[in-house]
Amino acid sequence: MKKIIIYFFVLLILNGCTQYSSLVGPSYTVVTSGNIYQASMAYTSGSVIEKQTGRTTYENINYFLKKLDDSKKINQELIRLVENQINKTRKKIKKK
Repeated sequence: MKKIIIYFFVLLILNGCTQYSSLVGPSYTVVTSGNIYQASMAYTSGSVIEKQTGRTTYENINYFLKKLDDSKKINQELIRLVENQINKTRKKIKKK
C-alpha cells in the first residue's frame, strides 16, 4: 500500500514534466558526444515535424510502419487472388 501511495505522489509531481521530455534526447546527445550542433538539429527537426504533422517523430514512424504493413497485406491478398485465377484457368485449359 505504501508503494502505491508513493507512486501516486510521484505521478502527481512529475505530471507537468512531460512537455520537457523532448529535451532528454538532445541533452543526452550533448552529454555523450559533446556535439551541440547535432543535438540542436535533432531537437529542431523534431519540433518542425511535430508542428507540421501534429505527431511526434515516433508517432510518425509508427504510422508509416503500420501503413506499410497494411499495404503488404493488400499485396498478399492480391497475389492470392491472382494465383487462384491462374489455377482456375489452368484447370479449364487441362479439361479441353
